[in-house]
Amino acid sequence: MKNVIISSLVSQRLIDQYFAIVQNSIKDRVPKAIMNFLINYIFKHLHSELMAGLYDQTDVDKLLAETGDMAQRRKETEDMLKALNKANTVLSEIRSIKV
Repeated sequence: MKNVIISSLVSQRLIDQYFAIVQNSIKDRVPKAIMNFLINYIFKHLHSELMAGLYDQTDVDKLLAETGDMAQRRKETEDMLKALNKANTVLSEIRSIKV
């Protein structure tokens, strides 16, 4: 009878320890599994989402739209380029004149 009680207590303690090990194992694996599913989902869907956003014409038009300030700067730069080209032409003509 005493052996049965001791055996029963030992079995109960082993089962409790095994349960604690399994519980800790599950606690460790649940966050890993969640992260695994999240990363797999992101890996599968991120590229298509980014490409869809990249080729969305409304965003492209908005990004390529020229602001008033930029239009003014572009005009000034074009005028400066024309003036510099004209000055270059004049300097070339002066160099080509033989005295």
